[in-house]
Amino acid sequence: VVSTQSTGPEEVLECEAVEELNCYYNMIRSIIDMSSLRFLCKLNLSRNQLTSIPSHLCSLPLEELYLANNKIHTLPAEIGNLTQLMDLDMSCNMLSSGIN
Repeated sequence: VVSTQSTGPEEVLECEAVEELNCYYNMIRSIIDMSSLRFLCKLNLSRNQLTSIPSHLCSLPLEELYLANNKIHTLPAEIGNLTQLMDLDMSCNMLSSGIN
């Protein structure tokens, strides 16, 4: 899925059975509510312009979450809800404090 919009592509929500979503390097600044993607296991949002992680992402059954090279400052408290998460890449962000 490729998007040059400031938010993620809404068309992806029509594909409820999607298991992997790659939105690498798309200048995305915010993320639409993806909580309807109940089977999403792998999400790559690296090299975008995100400044935060929306809490709705933490309700997904993610096993892999890639958020490297963004502008993220803090993690949401709900990050602990990602109990199936095995791989998290937050490198090259602006993390300066703990969990909000």
